[in-house]
Amino acid sequence: MWRIVLGMLIGLSLVGCGKRPGAENLPGTYIADYGYATDILLVRADGTFKQIVNIKGNSTPRITNGTWEYEFSLGYFTLSTEHFSVTDNRGRFNPDLAHRPGVSIMPAKVFLGRVQIDDDPSVPYYKVGTNTN
Repeated sequence: MWRIVLGMLIGLSLVGCGKRPGAENLPGTYIADYGYATDILLVRADGTFKQIVNIKGNSTPRITNGTWEYEFSLGYFTLSTEHFSVTDNRGRFNPDLAHRPGVSIMPAKVFLGRVQIDDDPSVPYYKVGTNTN
């Protein structure tokens, strides 16, 4: 009996895992916490974003604005070249926060009922609210 209950609980917890979110579910506030920096991404319904990066030990946040697109059929979320790169191509801290040479293309998915965007698979952006100010 306990195996059936455990199986049902696991099954219910996985509902929506890996599923693509609809474009209407993407606007909101996302946070990626790298330990050495917190990256806040405000995704607005009008196709624009604001990014605020707070680096630990630095009282001045780095702020940028740009545009985003979402291709539901592929499940990819794209940020314009204004997007800061918190890590380099090896996953190490990028102290200059240089803009990427091209757009940032990341998978968007629903995991355990929560929308996330995987910029760095080990440190995804998790949606934490609907405020986009």
